[in-house]
Amino acid sequence: MGIKRLKESRSVTSTAVERRQYPKAYQQFIKRARQAPDHSPRLQSHNIIKWWLEESDQKSRKSVFKHEFEQARAQFLSIGARLLIKDGANYEDMLLQIIAGERLLHIDDDVDGVVRTLAWGNLDLRTLSSVGFNQWDDCLRLNQLVFGLALLLNQPRLNIVKVQKYILSKVGSCRVQKTSWRMGLFLLNHIDWLSYQGEEGYYQFAKDFFKGNLKVAHISVRSILSDKDFEELNWGKQKRGHVDDAQRVRDLLKLPKYKGEKGYDQFAIDHYDGN
Repeated sequence: MGIKRLKESRSVTSTAVERRQYPKAYQQFIKRARQAPDHSPRLQSHNIIKWWLEESDQKSRKSVFKHEFEQARAQFLSIGARLLIKDGANYEDMLLQIIAGERLLHIDDDVDGVVRTLAWGNLDLRTLSSVGFNQWDDCLRLNQLVFGLALLLNQPRLNIVKVQKYILSKVGSCRVQKTSWRMGLFLLNHIDWLSYQGEEGYYQFAKDFFKGNLKVAHISVRSILSDKDFEELNWGKQKRGHVDDAQRVRDLLKLPKYKGEKGYDQFAIDHYDGN
């Protein structure tokens, strides 16, 4: 298979990224993230989540993810890796090479080879150039793999579900994730899961990251954590509906008249037509 070096003519270069006047949302994100003393990863993650919860909205979060990918792509191009893939290759072609134990790219020994992002942590591109990258059931590695493929293809919204389905069709085993690689890596890199334990933690997490949708929050987190880590959250069974509605029901059930079996029946009569 032929070897080709990435072309220097490109829409996004490291120099262009450095000179660009970032949107206000991205400037705020960078400022908040870099306030951590000595760039402590733990404090940096704390600051990033604080920005997410207190200073951002859906539009600004999309803007941050967009510019983070541009930064990552510029770093990737500056490394000067030699691609060991055919012209016009898509993610399916690349996955077939990985499954066959063939490398996707070559990085010189004296080159760092790490793409560093604030939103998604660091990606060592040598994991993509390692023969036999086949840890399909490790969620972090799977997300990093899709991130790497997205960088190679310059497709920031590469669909992880399609990647998973293709891997399943070829090797019969793959972690099934229900959220994008961008959100998956963001949560895996920055969430302090101890602060979201128990039913209260479940409700708060849904409110903080999934617009209060209890079902989507449960499915998403269940799909990115290992069985052991998810069990330790102690979230219990998946709930439907919105956090506010569920909280209202919980508050009502605390009333004395709804205690016990008779109280349960009375609650059903009062609020759910007896069902």
